[in-house]
Amino acid sequence: MERLQMLLRGESTSHILPFLWMRGEDNETIGRELDRIEECGIREVCLESRPHPDFCGPGWWENLDYICAEAKKREMRLWILDDDKFPTGHANGGYARQPEKKKLYLAERHMDVHGPCRSGAVLVKNFTGSDGNLLGILAVPKPDGETLAVSGEGILNLTDQYENGFVYFDLPEGAYRLFVLFTTRKGGGREEYINLIDSDSVRVLLDEVYEKHYERYHEYFGNVIAGFFSDEPELGNVPGYPFDDTLGKKDQRLPWSGELEAMLRMKWGKDFLTALPALWYDSGEKTSKIRSEYMDVMTGLVRKCFSSQLGKWCRDRGVEYIGHVIEDDNAHTRMGCSTGHYFREMEGQHMAGIDVVHHQIVPGFTEPVHQWIAGDRDGEFFHFGLAKLASSAAHIQENKKGRALCEIFGNYGWAEGNSFMKWLTNHMLVRGINEFTPHAFSMRYPDPDCPPHFYACGNNPGFACFTQLMKYMNRSAHLLSGGVHLADAAILYHAESEWSGKEAMFFQKPARKLMEAQLDYDVIPTDVLAPDGWDKGRKDMPGRKDMPGRKDMPGRKDMLGRKEIPGGKELACRSGDVSTSEEETLALNYAWVEEGWLCIHRERYSCLILPYARYLDRRVVRFVSEHAHRGLKVLVIDELPERDTHGNLLPEDWKNQVTVVPLGQIAEKVEMLENAMGGRELMVLNTDGTTASGRFPNLRSLVMRQPEGLVVMYFNESISEKVCAQVRVKNPDFERLTIYDPWRNRAESYPLEDSYIPLSLEPGEAVFYCLEKGRKEGAESVCEKLFPVLAGRRKLEVDWKVSKWEQPEGIDSEETMTPIFEEGILLEAGQELPNLNGPGYWPSFAGTYRYETIFQQPKENGRIYCLVLPEASDSVRVELNGVELGFLAGFPARVDITDALKEGANALILDVTNTLVWRVKDGASTHLQIPATGITAVPVIEWFD
Repeated sequence: MERLQMLLRGESTSHILPFLWMRGEDNETIGRELDRIEECGIREVCLESRPHPDFCGPGWWENLDYICAEAKKREMRLWILDDDKFPTGHANGGYARQPEKKKLYLAERHMDVHGPCRSGAVLVKNFTGSDGNLLGILAVPKPDGETLAVSGEGILNLTDQYENGFVYFDLPEGAYRLFVLFTTRKGGGREEYINLIDSDSVRVLLDEVYEKHYERYHEYFGNVIAGFFSDEPELGNVPGYPFDDTLGKKDQRLPWSGELEAMLRMKWGKDFLTALPALWYDSGEKTSKIRSEYMDVMTGLVRKCFSSQLGKWCRDRGVEYIGHVIEDDNAHTRMGCSTGHYFREMEGQHMAGIDVVHHQIVPGFTEPVHQWIAGDRDGEFFHFGLAKLASSAAHIQENKKGRALCEIFGNYGWAEGNSFMKWLTNHMLVRGINEFTPHAFSMRYPDPDCPPHFYACGNNPGFACFTQLMKYMNRSAHLLSGGVHLADAAILYHAESEWSGKEAMFFQKPARKLMEAQLDYDVIPTDVLAPDGWDKGRKDMPGRKDMPGRKDMPGRKDMLGRKEIPGGKELACRSGDVSTSEEETLALNYAWVEEGWLCIHRERYSCLILPYARYLDRRVVRFVSEHAHRGLKVLVIDELPERDTHGNLLPEDWKNQVTVVPLGQIAEKVEMLENAMGGRELMVLNTDGTTASGRFPNLRSLVMRQPEGLVVMYFNESISEKVCAQVRVKNPDFERLTIYDPWRNRAESYPLEDSYIPLSLEPGEAVFYCLEKGRKEGAESVCEKLFPVLAGRRKLEVDWKVSKWEQPEGIDSEETMTPIFEEGILLEAGQELPNLNGPGYWPSFAGTYRYETIFQQPKENGRIYCLVLPEASDSVRVELNGVELGFLAGFPARVDITDALKEGANALILDVTNTLVWRVKDGASTHLQIPATGITAVPVIEWFD
């Protein structure tokens, strides 16, 4: 397998671009930090401009001149974070200079009036504020006095009766709510910021940041400068970070622009003004339709005005546009601190991005209620949905080229060590993330800004192990890139159903059931199911017999590298009535059905899963009806929808075209379909060969097809339970199995003697398999290698001499310091191994603890010997008889000591590094449980025949 051979030759593609905090440091300091980044094997870096005192000024250009020259010399690539403040959208102060282009909101004020009334008046001028522009004034009947609901009928338009600050009216008998509807630039969130749904507003960011960099460094674009990174751009219609900012809330400002108003006037016609109160208040039957259409058009403009405009600008200049939005706690379908629709905002970007920061993901916290820095929900989303948003977009949006990016490790605090970071890395890799932005390198220590910082001016005791972790991350990502992801099912993205204001199940609910049964999925947006215009008699809708490329659609096994993707440039419009550019068309691939398979780009799925939704987007309804006769399998969770999001009843025969499946049975149903269609390449079974049937809820899997075969990753996410299972290989063509260890960059190949591969994983352990055709003659059986016969094991019940070394604070030297270990304590055999940062020991110590011992061990030829560390923290360097055996991170852990072991007496050194939390005691670390420091369980020697 060529990608594996590249790794074994010491070659790989680049998959890591860490943040580098820029504060205007001198060039010598910057150069030393670039050395440290290179030491990690990292070939790219993202310049974090936020803390720089002179962004786009002389100080910034001086720094960037040096960095560009250094990067060219070092053959590194640079990414530039695209603003001077967080989040992206301040445009380096551009909106203070062009206030007419900053964020605009739709607002309402109201009061209650009563009829009958003749020639009544209300003073409304003060409602609109100093900058408000009046849209209209309405008298809306109130159906009752016990709720905030208003009527959707009988609305009186009083706009023409506004004069001199007063509105005059005649009212029939009854209670009315008098609405004053207006636009304003005040009262929302981050008022001096970008309007994502206004093309001219977004252009300010391009002019103030992007163009200025291009003007100065155009010769570096596309070679040294790789592109720009947007960090959490937001609609920002309300202040702060409310993750639940949906329509239907009183008094809130809503995103608005001239473009949005024009499109809604076209869509709603004479009902434009009278439709608006439904955005805040229940207005009867029309409420769902109005809210769905507003969100649909508005998020379509986020795609058109913002991400597609920036993406096209970058593409035209030979660079790429990447980044991520706020996804937290299901905010990705909502307004406020996010952008309303994850997939639409991502379409203009060239990688699909997410982030995991602030303790959002912690091993074991998989339930909805999970306390992290910014809230107490939603652990289920973070574990089963977050990463799959990015990997799914990477799989179905062509311009991503299969790349899914995660900003990772940020602001977990100094309590986050290498073992925890390795777990997070595996968590992301097995979900399809293959690009990483570690957060962050800083040239200041101590630095309170979102620790941990990886080198920390030489103060991070775990940096040496961190360099190993980065090489592990890059090798793993390299191996898992460039192929075709094999999924079992597609799950519909729930955005449109949620927008209706009716009950809607989150996509991660069925996703969890699949993942816990080692079934994989992509989450797909409604947009891929039909272009806009299908309801206007469009004849070339995807899935028809004359669809481009339909006849030569390859089977699953040979889909790699396909160039002609149905549903490409021929389909130029879609939801939101927003015409698409060539850039957008390259991003979105429409779905079709072939021999019962749901196909999108290079992916294909045995079924489409619809999470329960009371109201379902009518494009989904139509797609199911159009493709049921082609064998499309549609599984509806729990109950059928009642209506579509426009309030229409579903077709009479629609219920006969889908299968209703209880949430608890969805994995079993998908597995049955996959087996029946012959789609599953691998199955996880119990050790006796029976179906696992949910026996391994913490085992995750990823299967990628490469030209030569399959690359497979399994990861045991449990914090306490070992996995003992076997993998059935259903394709008899695979005759060779290669086991790859990306931590040490080693691989061994063995004949696949039968169709079953043993799978044994300790908590937190991952394994990588490569399955190929053709045998490697003369090699031992893979079963003998994976499960050699345990001939013996013994605990190292020995005395340990423990000493410690702490590097003085503030030391930052290119020269390696020689540690001088201070005498510490003697831990006698049989004594409980303590937490060395615990009471009675060294609670404020941050550095390296050295455990030294001499042990006797007979050694027999032909046997394999391993040292097992059942429990340790944070990372351990192993040295036996003067032979360096490398670092271990993530425990339990084992290392092969066969070559270093001697007959008789053996000198063992275990250097344990902890984290800076014990010294710094930073605030971010308060939300993370800290394991005991040191070797806290007796090591074990195992030998195998």
